[in-house]
Amino acid sequence: MPVQVRTIHLKGWAALLVTLAVFFAVAIGLAILAFGIFLFLLPAIAVATLAYYLLPRPKRRPEQSGRGDIIDGSYRVLDEPREPPSQKP
Repeated sequence: MPVQVRTIHLKGWAALLVTLAVFFAVAIGLAILAFGIFLFLLPAIAVATLAYYLLPRPKRRPEQSGRGDIIDGSYRVLDEPREPPSQKP
């Protein structure tokens, strides 16, 4: 079964005007879609932000956060450090 596709043959300014009209129609449609998505997401973001600040935070234990107990003590030097042997050529 043969398929026939009809095209619009426009020349000069008419082709330019139709192309610009299609471009602006698509641009306006995308702007309306983006605005609608923004209106839907804005309240959700506001509620999530309020919940983040108002809900209590979980308490961290020292072993979970990677911080251990600090042990304080005293020490004394038993031997003086030795200098490494020099290398002779």
